[in-house]
Amino acid sequence: METKTRYTVVNKRGEELYHADSFFGFIGNTILVQFLGCIVICVIGAIICGIASMFN
Repeated sequence: METKTRYTVVNKRGEELYHADSFFGFIGNTILVQFLGCIVICVIGAIICGIASMFN
């Protein structure tokens, strides 16, 4: 029987954030999460700056 390695990211509480069955899938998930996190922060910043520019 073959053993399978499961790559997992957990937070400080021990809760699983995401996992992958392959190393390259894990790297892809990590890059995707970082990219989407950056996009979300940029969108929030753009909304805040847009509202602030209305009150110039």
